[in-house]
Amino acid sequence: MTHQRRLYLLKSSRGGAGGFTLIEILLAVAIVGLILTTVYGALSRTMFSKQVAEERAELFANGRDVVLRMASEIETALTPPSGDRIYFRGGMNGGIPSLEFVAMNRGGYGLNRVRPGRVLIAYTLDPLPNRRDVFALRREEHLFAALLAEADGITADLSLEEEENPAPKAIATYLLDCPELAGGIDIPGTCTPVAGLAFRYFDDFTGEWREDWDSTQEELLQRLPAAVEIALFLLDERGAMRDFTTIVDLPLARGQPTPNPDGSIGDDDEDLDDDDDLDDDDDFEDDDEDE
Repeated sequence: MTHQRRLYLLKSSRGGAGGFTLIEILLAVAIVGLILTTVYGALSRTMFSKQVAEERAELFANGRDVVLRMASEIETALTPPSGDRIYFRGGMNGGIPSLEFVAMNRGGYGLNRVRPGRVLIAYTLDPLPNRRDVFALRREEHLFAALLAEADGITADLSLEEEENPAPKAIATYLLDCPELAGGIDIPGTCTPVAGLAFRYFDDFTGEWREDWDSTQEELLQRLPAAVEIALFLLDERGAMRDFTTIVDLPLARGQPTPNPDGSIGDDDEDLDDDDDLDDDDDFEDDDEDE
């Protein structure tokens, strides 16, 4: 064998020793794939947890804001004896909960405002088409003077005609509604499905909660409930139901403080019993003096 041939074989053997075998390449690919899978799983769980946290935060913010808004408006309900045909009515209407009451609107700015004065505020649920057991929360506001004029057959309102841009006499809006925007833009604080709504009314005369209230009926004539319990049920992105409940006092009604959901009012019952005993003793002493 010549000298050049030996050098060629020596170089070939050294070059082959510096490469990778197929098994080594497959093993390296498997290790890299395992590392990437682990990293992807950790990032995926983190992103999922972040998304769930944001959805829950938005849901709880929406539910809390709506319940507090309803509570603040119900708190301003006017007592029935304070004006012409003012009433407070709540109950089931065709299996759908509804609440109507008269409050005072002092005016303000914005599109969703009727003119200042007494207004009739109504809350109810509207079933959504093509969706079972899902509703839209509707709020209506009507100028009470206009409703009375319509009921009395009076159609003209000179005070409104004199204004250049008169405020509307009635508005209706959907709370937690999804606005129809081009391009499917999602605005935070919207598109929260409503699963249910319930009201309960505390009667301070009987010390019990009622499922309905009508101040035009003889039993509750010209009276407001001492407190109203609001229960709003919302659905999250995965269909789970979340409830938001609060109890609000009605300052113009008799009976304070706020009762507990089970109807108890702490030590007030004992104080009332003691007062009743004192009154009975006074009557007994008066009878003795008369004899």
